[in-house]
Amino acid sequence: MPDASTQQQQSFFGPQDPRYEAKFREWNLEYRFEPAFPIDAIRVADWAQVRRPGHIAPEEEAEEYRQHMANGAVFPPVILMAPETLIDGNTRLKATKKLHKKTIAVYVVELASVPMAKSLAGAINNMGGKRLSAEEAADAARTMMDMNFTDEAIAREIGRSVEQVRRIRNQIEFAERSRKLNLERHAEQVSQDNRVRLNSVKHDPPFAAMVDFVAELAPPKKTVSEVLKQVNEANSDTDAINVIETAKRELRPAGPPPRRPTVSPQVTQMSMHLAGLLKFSADPTQIFDPREDKREERAKQWRELVDLGQKMLELYGVAERELVTA
Repeated sequence: MPDASTQQQQSFFGPQDPRYEAKFREWNLEYRFEPAFPIDAIRVADWAQVRRPGHIAPEEEAEEYRQHMANGAVFPPVILMAPETLIDGNTRLKATKKLHKKTIAVYVVELASVPMAKSLAGAINNMGGKRLSAEEAADAARTMMDMNFTDEAIAREIGRSVEQVRRIRNQIEFAERSRKLNLERHAEQVSQDNRVRLNSVKHDPPFAAMVDFVAELAPPKKTVSEVLKQVNEANSDTDAINVIETAKRELRPAGPPPRRPTVSPQVTQMSMHLAGLLKFSADPTQIFDPREDKREERAKQWRELVDLGQKMLELYGVAERELVTA
């Protein structure tokens, strides 16, 4: 293991990273290593970032990196899209600035497009440092799909399973088809799991009918699977739509009024959250947040919850009066 003086020397000159260089060669990218690139010349642009804004160079992590650097720790070079745009290494750059350094070790990589730059940044992030969040990994996967990467290649580069990548692809295709068919309003009511399932319907007419069916009636998972099986096995679009209409008639409330209304996914979600909160009504200290820095935030949230509760009581009061006078 190198001693402290050797570490300081390596940190000053900026060690090359064989993992990065192997990745550049694997992707057939031209690159060069510069051990002392002027920090003031580096451009940081929102369009070149693979991470969500709230996850870019958090202050606590930057300070931790600064302390490690001050004690001789060796960090990989940052990566620039030629000629000077940062695509990986925000926290390392911020920590280096805290040490009042004028230069930093970089790889300058020749990249033909912004999507290619963001795809490379996603792959590099998977190699070390903080793992991409689920949303960031999905964003990176979408970018790589636009570059016509295979699902297997995307899964390897972002550190997710092939099945997860296929789910992302299906969700993207579902959204695109919904926009094309003017189904956005109904599509918003479809869960992520059902979006993956519904995208298995290849023809647009039965696809649109399935989106309407799931959005309107929120059928159980088992029902969706059974209807989809029949739709995908149907001999024609007409037969497939007839299957969906039959399922609608079976699930839609019937009989003399007042009929039992169809419950939306939002009402189901509310019921679960409300039941969870009410479990603590006998001893609310169990959900009291003692952190001093969270006191105002939590108090504000509980006041908003009280206001919401009052509005809900008024809504139920109106419903009761309408029922009595009907």
